[in-house]
Amino acid sequence: MNDEQVFYALLRQELASFIGKAFQEINPGTDFLPNWHILAIAWQLTRCMNREITRLIITMPPRNLKSISASVDFVAWALGHNPALLFICVSYAQTLAERHAADTRRVMESGWYQRCFSKTRIAKATQTELVTDQQGFRFDTSTGGSLTGIGGNFILIDALHKAEDAPAGTRRNTTMDFLQYTLLSGLADE
Repeated sequence: MNDEQVFYALLRQELASFIGKAFQEINPGTDFLPNWHILAIAWQLTRCMNREITRLIITMPPRNLKSISASVDFVAWALGHNPALLFICVSYAQTLAERHAADTRRVMESGWYQRCFSKTRIAKATQTELVTDQQGFRFDTSTGGSLTGIGGNFILIDALHKAEDAPAGTRRNTTMDFLQYTLLSGLADE
């Protein structure tokens, strides 16, 4: 095995390494600063991928790569392993959901990703939906958005509401109703 083959094998096998490479794709010119928390996130997300655990909550302050690691890179990495997986990704704002979708698409369209996961191809991409040629997908919506008829193997919730909406009130109640009655009904049985 030459160095390039080893490099791509590492990206395929180790989500933490994949996160580092994908970060450079999403944020060109910005240094990736690896840290233990990225290893911990990657380890737990890999356990989700392997169905060792079925529920995971990642709680940490903003600007620590939680969203990029889980809502962007994990989706791309998992679809690389199984292009038939179904992801529903939810954020409090449609613009945030669309940004995460665009970042995932950018990673998956990169040359290094195609060399790493040569059997995964994007068949369709819109602002809110990415579909592979094996009918796997990433569907993005915002809190309160429509999910009628859409089910997923994974539901990723990133920033369900803004911090100022969290304590109480109508917005919080609307978010909780969406979570309980709409979103969780979209989880596919396995």
